[in-house]
Order: sequence, then C-alpha cells, then structure tokens
Amino acid sequence: MIKFYKIHKVKLKHLSSKFDIDSKGYDWEKLKTSLKKEGLASEKYGYIKGRKSFFHKDRYILMDGNHRAEVLKSYNNEEDEIDILLVSRKIMIFMYVILFFAIILHLIIRVLSLGKIMILKPDNRGYRTRTQNPIEFKTKNKKI
Repeated sequence: MIKFYKIHKVKLKHLSSKFDIDSKGYDWEKLKTSLKKEGLASEKYGYIKGRKSFFHKDRYILMDGNHRAEVLKSYNNEEDEIDILLVSRKIMIFMYVILFFAIILHLIIRVLSLGKIMILKPDNRGYRTRTQNPIEFKTKNKKI
C-alpha cells in the first residue's frame, strides 16, 4: 500500500512558498499573534503540507500552510526545523501523468469535434437558427 503522506522534519530555509509576508489582502497580524500565542499547533490546525521539489534537492514546495510558513520564517531562525506532511513523490508523479492524459484527451475531443461546431446564423425569416456544420450552411444558401 502506498502512503500518501509522511511526517518529515524540514528546516525553515528549505521551504518554498508563493507568498510574501508584506503582501496585502491577508490578515498577517492576526496570524502572527496566533502563532506567538499558540505556536504552530499542527494537531489543532493541521500540518503544513508540501512535496519535494523535482529540480532542487533541498527544497520543499508547500501545498498547504504557506501563510504559516512565511510567518515562521520571518520570526524564527531559518535553521529551525518544523514537522510537515510530505506528499509521496509517487503520488505527485501519478497526478502529473493523469493531468497529462486528461489534456491530451481534451485536445483529441476538440480536434474531432471541429466539424460539428454549433453556430447561430440568421435564417430567411430573420431568426437565429442553429446549424451543425458551418460549411454545409454556406453551400445550402449559395446561389448557383
């Protein structure tokens, strides 16, 4: 059986987040006071989730808990370690493969359906009607 997650100790400097602590639109002060008062409290709020980077050996890409990680990085020594839930690399590869095939399937369906595009065209009474094949519509109404 494949384990989806495992708890792993990671140094704060190895966490890669997409947020900047100075960015607007988030109540950073409330999070700062909560972390100072209660600590990380992983059992209460859930663990920070991440995965290993495919390109950098010591880097972890965060999937959940980005805000908490940024606040911890700003207030603590970057050599400090925290526990994160590490997503299995096998699961990440599986998800990317599924995504790849879903995109290919979508493109195949789009190419196969190009001749059957629904287009609204005015008929002889001025109403907009649907035609299944735009080429067929043009040839029907063409004067010979």
